Amino acid sequence: MLERLLAEVADHRGVTDMWLVETDGFVLYSKQVPDSQPPTLAIQDWLALSQNGKDAPTVTLVQENGYVLIRALSLGTLILKAERATNLGSLRLALDRFTHDMAKMET
Repeated sequence: MLERLLAEVADHRGVTDMWLVETDGFVLYSKQVPDSQPPTLAIQDWLALSQNGKDAPTVTLVQENGYVLIRALSLGTLILKAERATNLGSLRLALDRFTHDMAKMET
């Protein structure tokens, strides 16, 4: 069920890597391109950064080769990497739909 809900975000044009991580660091879901670097240290840094942006639904980090978007959910934290050419507005809408669908599923 979770993978079906994540599919719209994971398959969005420009999304290369995605992780759904519990608060203790356990990865519930991951999608990575074959030549992606192991994210272990970066995920811990991104989780720490997400704590600074508690007021915003999504924290967006601009990096040299693209973006990292971080969204806190009831299950944990959704982290995704996207290419520089990604339509961020469309991607944020997909994240909003996912968050809404997750909330409906939990009730």
